[in-house]
Amino acid sequence: MKSLLKAVALLALPILAGYLAWLGLSGSPQDTATLEQRLNQELQGYHCAELVANVGADGAVRVVGHLPRMEDLPRLRQSIEALPGVKVAEFELAVRIWPHCETLALLKPWRERNLDGRHGLTIKPDTGHPLLFTEGERIVIRLQQADFDGYLYVDYYTADGNVIHLYPNRREPDSGRQIRAGENFTVGERSPEGWEIGPPFGQELISAIAVATPLYPGERAEFEPAAAYLPQLRQLLEARRDDPALVADFLFLETAPAP
Repeated sequence: MKSLLKAVALLALPILAGYLAWLGLSGSPQDTATLEQRLNQELQGYHCAELVANVGADGAVRVVGHLPRMEDLPRLRQSIEALPGVKVAEFELAVRIWPHCETLALLKPWRERNLDGRHGLTIKPDTGHPLLFTEGERIVIRLQQADFDGYLYVDYYTADGNVIHLYPNRREPDSGRQIRAGENFTVGERSPEGWEIGPPFGQELISAIAVATPLYPGERAEFEPAAAYLPQLRQLLEARRDDPALVADFLFLETAPAP
């Protein structure tokens, strides 16, 4: 009997050793959870960024999202690759400069409501080319109102941190009127002066907000710093957080000097 027990014990030793080795290679669920926590803590250190890390069972990490500056990428890469448990790291990141990154974060809940609820608010430029505009080109924005009667607010965030309130705007005929559900609508087409691309050039952002009742009375000044406007816009949106008839959309474009 003792010989049989000894033989069974000897047979179990390599099985146990193999199992422990497998655990060491693959990592336990607890190790993965701990690594995710460390990653999330590391990603919190980037202002005006949206970063999400996905962790594989083999220690592979994939980071997606956007940073405000491409210069932040080497620091992010170095800090992630240095974390214990990370075997390999991949990065799929865009650059969203300020104030665009802050505007994205602010409008994200209402854009998701627009898309998830299929409310139909859309915004696109009136061009047949990709979203690259050159100096002197006129900006005309085509929109479709959401699935409710309401009011549109269209803002253009420039590369140098300012915002142009394209609509409502005194240049636009019938500025600030109520727009019917699903109505196709243009901004910049009927205005005699319109808006043309000029310096400074780079990444720019156009946003549209649709709401059943006016977001604010009258019109704002046509130009203002985004640093002054965004805190006020945040307050206006937060005050209407539970309003189901409030949605948003936005698009990015690049501007460049004339060839």
